[in-house]
Amino acid sequence: MSNFAVTINSVRIEEHPNADALQIARIGDYASIVRRNQFANGDLVAYIPEGAILPVDLIAELGLTGKLAGPDANRVKAVKLRGVLSQGLCLAAREGWRLGDDVTSLLNITKYDPPVPAGFQGELQAVGSGRVIKYDIENFKRFPDVFEAGEMVVMTEKCHGTFALFGVLGTANRLAGATTPEERLIISSKGVAGRGLAFKPASEANATNLYVRTALQLNLLSAVEKTFCLAAREGWRLGDDVTSLLNITKYDPPVPAGFQGELQAVGSG
Repeated sequence: MSNFAVTINSVRIEEHPNADALQIARIGDYASIVRRNQFANGDLVAYIPEGAILPVDLIAELGLTGKLAGPDANRVKAVKLRGVLSQGLCLAAREGWRLGDDVTSLLNITKYDPPVPAGFQGELQAVGSGRVIKYDIENFKRFPDVFEAGEMVVMTEKCHGTFALFGVLGTANRLAGATTPEERLIISSKGVAGRGLAFKPASEANATNLYVRTALQLNLLSAVEKTFCLAAREGWRLGDDVTSLLNITKYDPPVPAGFQGELQAVGSG
């Protein structure tokens, strides 16, 4: 899961290949272009990542008034400086700040949320964090030491798209005030699920919402009810593994005669 935060990190300084007056401050595998001698190896800084919205006083402190992105010139965005991509800002750690501290709220920094396209907008309702999941993917650059040099890895491609979450509440677990069968549907997306919200499936305001239209056109409620479902018992929570609690085991088909034989223990290694 990805979590936006401005944290205190130790920097590693590298030379800029195309500018004598600039250097590269490394935070994990992120690069931030800084002035020469602004920081030294091991200095503590608050790393302000891309997508951060900064208050006016902090922008002035950093000497970036009028130089950031967005209509209000207050959003941090990746930019190339003399041919090297700068992926955030570094602020010298203040007295009392320690490695790993989260200073997001202390600096009054918030995360930029891009405008929601019309087809993804709609009327929302609170369903509780136990009925939805917060989904995001952490950037690999935050973990530069997860692999060792020469280690064999498998590469996969992350396809861009949209995250949709669909669920069906049991009749005994329906939301307060729900009166229609459709209101047992939980329909959410990445942008709202993290806040414990979902779209109202029976609302006229959601008639053009892509997620709601998909669930209703596929008759999701009926499709789920045709499968074998057991209503959650008291105390069960989203994601709980109740296999052993229900004494359920997996069926293993008979092994054909040609694949049978005497076995020996060799160890899992």
